[in-house]
Amino acid sequence: RLAVAEEKASVSQARLCLAFRTNTSDSDGAFPALALAQMVLGGGSHAKLFREVREKASLAYDAYASLERTKGLMLLSAGVDPSETARAEGLILAQVEAVRAGLISKREWSDSRRTLLNAVLTTGDSPGRRIAAHFEAWLNGSPRSPEETRRALLAVTPDEASASARRWAHAATFRLLDRRRGPR
Repeated sequence: RLAVAEEKASVSQARLCLAFRTNTSDSDGAFPALALAQMVLGGGSHAKLFREVREKASLAYDAYASLERTKGLMLLSAGVDPSETARAEGLILAQVEAVRAGLISKREWSDSRRTLLNAVLTTGDSPGRRIAAHFEAWLNGSPRSPEETRRALLAVTPDEASASARRWAHAATFRLLDRRRGPR
């Protein structure tokens, strides 16, 4: 069942937050596919949310997806014009469906993989990030060396990432709207 919550405040930028249960745990062998699917959807300026919702449709100031590994959640967030929240939300959900359908360009795939591989490579550059990564892996029962993580990411195919995306379940939507404007 989808939980929906709205709040109103005096804001010039509305916030949309959509939570999905990933149905994939950090210790699951399919986690690398989930990580790549999330990156394709909203992992940076190369990703669908940024390119389609922000750049092409000009509906968002920012749009991204992040994983909350311990709880098994993927959070999609966007800052949008308060008068465009419904349209932006529809386009965000369309990007989720595109990833599920396997509509992943070669560029989206290669940029997403490169971004994740770089994150693995540079984790050791910061003691704080290294400790946090180790603690999170330990907490989730999924300790992997950077080399194991790198090999796992390189083995994932776009079809496996799409299959992972088909496991996502939209669990909640939160909208922070401008109280000075009428209903969406």
